[in-house]
Amino acid sequence: MNTGQMLITIGAIFLLSLVILRVTSTLLSTNDVLDRSKIGLLAVSVATSAIEEASGKAFDENTIAGPASDPNQLSSVLRAESGEIYPAFDDVDDFNEFKTSPKLDTVDISGSAFIVFQTFCIIDYVSDNDPEQVSNQRTWNKRLTVKVTSADMTDEYTGRQDTIILKTVYSYFHF
Repeated sequence: MNTGQMLITIGAIFLLSLVILRVTSTLLSTNDVLDRSKIGLLAVSVATSAIEEASGKAFDENTIAGPASDPNQLSSVLRAESGEIYPAFDDVDDFNEFKTSPKLDTVDISGSAFIVFQTFCIIDYVSDNDPEQVSNQRTWNKRLTVKVTSADMTDEYTGRQDTIILKTVYSYFHF
Protein backbone atom coordinates (compact mmCIF):
# COMPACT_ATOMS: atom_id res chain seq x y z
CA MET A 1 0.00 0.00 0.00
CA ASN A 2 1.44 3.37 -0.93
CA THR A 3 1.22 6.60 1.06
CA GLY A 4 -1.86 7.89 -0.81
CA GLN A 5 -3.85 4.76 -0.10
CA MET A 6 -2.75 4.84 3.53
CA LEU A 7 -3.97 8.44 3.92
CA ILE A 8 -7.32 7.57 2.31
CA THR A 9 -7.68 4.57 4.65
CA ILE A 10 -6.84 6.67 7.72
CA GLY A 11 -9.31 9.36 6.57
CA ALA A 12 -12.05 6.74 6.06
CA ILE A 13 -11.46 5.28 9.52
CA PHE A 14 -11.58 8.80 10.99
CA LEU A 15 -14.89 9.55 9.26
CA LEU A 16 -16.32 6.20 10.36
CA SER A 17 -15.32 6.89 13.98
CA LEU A 18 -17.01 10.32 13.82
CA VAL A 19 -20.25 8.75 12.52
CA ILE A 20 -20.18 6.07 15.23
CA LEU A 21 -19.56 8.70 17.93
CA ARG A 22 -22.45 10.84 16.64
CA VAL A 23 -24.89 7.90 16.51
CA THR A 24 -23.88 6.76 20.02
CA SER A 25 -24.37 10.22 21.53
CA THR A 26 -27.79 10.53 19.82
CA LEU A 27 -28.87 7.17 21.24
CA LEU A 28 -27.74 8.16 24.73
CA SER A 29 -29.63 11.46 24.65
CA THR A 30 -32.72 9.63 23.34
CA ASN A 31 -32.55 7.25 26.30
CA ASP A 32 -32.33 10.22 28.67
CA VAL A 33 -35.44 11.76 27.13
CA LEU A 34 -37.28 8.43 27.34
CA ASP A 35 -36.34 7.98 31.01
CA ARG A 36 -37.50 11.51 31.90
CA SER A 37 -40.74 10.96 29.97
CA LYS A 38 -41.36 7.70 31.80
CA ILE A 39 -40.82 9.36 35.18
CA GLY A 40 -43.14 12.24 34.19
CA LEU A 41 -45.87 9.82 33.12
CA LEU A 42 -45.53 7.90 36.36
CA ALA A 43 -45.85 11.16 38.33
CA VAL A 44 -49.02 12.07 36.40
CA SER A 45 -50.35 8.58 37.15
CA VAL A 46 -49.66 8.99 40.88
CA ALA A 47 -51.44 12.38 40.88
CA THR A 48 -54.40 10.98 38.94
CA SER A 49 -54.68 8.12 41.43
CA ALA A 50 -54.94 10.60 44.30
CA ILE A 51 -57.66 12.54 42.45
CA GLU A 52 -59.60 9.35 41.68
CA GLU A 53 -59.33 8.21 45.29
CA ALA A 54 -60.72 11.53 46.53
CA SER A 55 -63.50 11.33 43.92
CA GLY A 56 -64.85 8.24 45.64
CA LYS A 57 -65.34 10.08 48.94
CA ALA A 58 -68.26 12.17 50.18
CA PHE A 59 -68.17 15.88 49.37
CA ASP A 60 -68.13 16.92 53.04
CA GLU A 61 -68.24 15.37 56.49
CA ASN A 62 -71.65 17.00 56.99
CA THR A 63 -73.10 15.47 53.79
CA ILE A 64 -72.34 11.86 54.68
CA ALA A 65 -75.43 11.33 56.84
CA GLY A 66 -77.75 13.53 54.81
CA PRO A 67 -77.97 16.37 52.30
CA ALA A 68 -76.99 19.96 52.99
CA SER A 69 -79.20 22.77 51.71
CA ASP A 70 -77.00 25.72 52.65
CA PRO A 71 -73.24 26.15 52.20
CA ASN A 72 -72.97 27.19 55.86
CA GLN A 73 -73.84 23.61 56.78
CA LEU A 74 -70.54 22.45 55.25
CA SER A 75 -67.32 22.05 57.21
CA SER A 76 -65.70 25.35 58.14
CA VAL A 77 -62.26 23.75 58.53
CA LEU A 78 -60.92 21.65 55.68
CA ARG A 79 -58.92 18.77 57.16
CA ALA A 80 -59.24 15.23 58.41
CA GLU A 81 -61.43 14.96 61.46
CA SER A 82 -60.00 13.76 64.75
CA GLY A 83 -59.06 10.11 64.53
CA GLU A 84 -59.21 9.92 60.73
CA ILE A 85 -55.98 8.77 59.16
CA TYR A 86 -55.18 7.69 55.64
CA PRO A 87 -56.49 5.44 54.05
CA ALA A 88 -59.65 5.70 56.16
CA PHE A 89 -60.64 9.15 54.85
CA ASP A 90 -64.39 9.49 54.36
CA ASP A 91 -64.73 12.88 52.64
CA VAL A 92 -62.83 15.04 50.15
CA ASP A 93 -61.54 17.65 52.59
CA ASP A 94 -59.73 14.96 54.61
CA PHE A 95 -57.10 15.15 51.86
CA ASN A 96 -56.22 18.76 52.75
CA GLU A 97 -52.53 19.00 53.66
CA PHE A 98 -52.20 15.25 53.15
CA LYS A 99 -48.65 14.24 52.30
CA THR A 100 -47.73 10.70 51.42
CA SER A 101 -44.83 9.04 53.05
CA PRO A 102 -42.41 8.06 50.29
CA LYS A 103 -43.07 4.38 50.84
CA LEU A 104 -46.64 4.76 49.54
CA ASP A 105 -45.59 6.11 46.14
CA THR A 106 -42.49 4.08 45.37
CA VAL A 107 -42.40 2.65 41.85
CA ASP A 108 -40.07 -0.07 40.59
CA ILE A 109 -39.13 0.79 37.00
CA SER A 110 -36.41 -1.68 36.09
CA GLY A 111 -36.17 -4.37 38.72
CA SER A 112 -33.38 -2.58 40.57
CA ALA A 113 -34.16 1.14 40.33
CA PHE A 114 -36.91 2.60 42.48
CA ILE A 115 -38.41 6.02 41.98
CA VAL A 116 -39.78 7.56 45.16
CA PHE A 117 -42.62 10.02 44.60
CA GLN A 118 -43.94 12.41 47.23
CA THR A 119 -47.53 13.59 46.94
CA PHE A 120 -48.99 16.67 48.61
CA CYS A 121 -52.70 17.57 48.45
CA ILE A 122 -54.42 20.89 49.12
CA ILE A 123 -58.20 21.46 49.34
CA ASP A 124 -59.76 24.91 49.05
CA TYR A 125 -63.27 26.27 48.75
CA VAL A 126 -63.39 28.10 45.42
CA SER A 127 -65.61 30.74 43.90
CA ASP A 128 -68.72 29.58 42.05
CA ASN A 129 -67.76 31.74 39.07
CA ASP A 130 -64.00 31.17 38.96
CA PRO A 131 -62.50 27.85 40.10
CA GLU A 132 -59.04 29.43 40.24
CA GLN A 133 -60.14 31.95 42.89
CA VAL A 134 -59.96 30.65 46.45
CA SER A 135 -62.98 31.64 48.54
CA ASN A 136 -62.85 32.62 52.21
CA GLN A 137 -66.43 31.45 52.58
CA ARG A 138 -67.93 28.00 52.26
CA THR A 139 -69.18 27.26 48.76
CA TRP A 140 -70.60 24.31 46.87
CA ASN A 141 -67.20 23.86 45.17
CA LYS A 142 -63.93 22.48 46.51
CA ARG A 143 -60.73 22.40 44.49
CA LEU A 144 -58.21 19.62 45.02
CA THR A 145 -54.64 20.45 44.01
CA VAL A 146 -52.28 17.48 43.87
CA LYS A 147 -48.53 18.08 43.65
CA VAL A 148 -46.21 15.18 42.88
CA THR A 149 -42.44 15.43 42.94
CA SER A 150 -39.41 13.18 43.10
CA ALA A 151 -35.66 13.58 43.39
CA ASP A 152 -35.52 11.73 40.05
CA MET A 153 -37.46 14.60 38.44
CA THR A 154 -34.55 17.02 38.70
CA ASP A 155 -33.95 19.19 35.63
CA GLU A 156 -30.44 18.43 34.41
CA TYR A 157 -29.87 21.98 33.15
CA THR A 158 -31.14 24.04 36.08
CA GLY A 159 -30.63 21.49 38.85
CA ARG A 160 -34.12 22.25 40.21
CA GLN A 161 -36.65 19.61 41.09
CA ASP A 162 -39.71 19.47 38.82
CA THR A 163 -43.23 19.11 40.18
CA ILE A 164 -46.36 17.79 38.48
CA ILE A 165 -49.48 19.73 39.54
CA LEU A 166 -53.00 18.53 38.74
CA LYS A 167 -56.17 20.27 39.87
CA THR A 168 -59.81 19.27 39.90
CA VAL A 169 -62.98 20.80 41.29
CA TYR A 170 -65.60 18.83 43.22
CA SER A 171 -69.07 20.31 43.37
CA TYR A 172 -72.00 19.45 45.58
CA PHE A 173 -75.45 19.39 44.05
CA HIS A 174 -78.54 19.31 46.24
CA PHE A 175 -82.09 18.75 45.04
